[in-house]
Amino acid sequence: MSELWEKIRARRRELDLTQQEVADYCGISVTAISKWESKAPEGRAYPRQNKLQKLSEVLQVDKAWLIDDEQGPHQLLSAIANLEEEEYQAAKQKAGPTPKQQNPADFEKQIALIQRYTSLISKGKLTPEVMSVLESLADYIESK
Repeated sequence: MSELWEKIRARRRELDLTQQEVADYCGISVTAISKWESKAPEGRAYPRQNKLQKLSEVLQVDKAWLIDDEQGPHQLLSAIANLEEEEYQAAKQKAGPTPKQQNPADFEKQIALIQRYTSLISKGKLTPEVMSVLESLADYIESK
């Protein structure tokens, strides 16, 4: 079972967002976010329904995923969520800069394109000539 605090913290860290950025987007205080992410049950608070939608938007997840305790973050994200903030920041500093987050709309287009190519492959529509063109295109993109 995965708890809400763990999902919020894991996803926020995955997107490289600060508690302040999430708080600003949701129109609440950093203290509220800190309480939502609290590992200690006695210090934990839960977002109200009207804030869950904003939270799901900023974390780029479905609201249902946030509240379904049967669905949790990937095991690695869970481990990251369980790090104390100081440990997380130290590890992040040691790892160096992260690549800029991708626009979700661009990501959705890329996934759609991959699905389209997968469909073409399964139908046997990608001829050796087409594959050669795609390989050349991939080589060109990787060289940039």
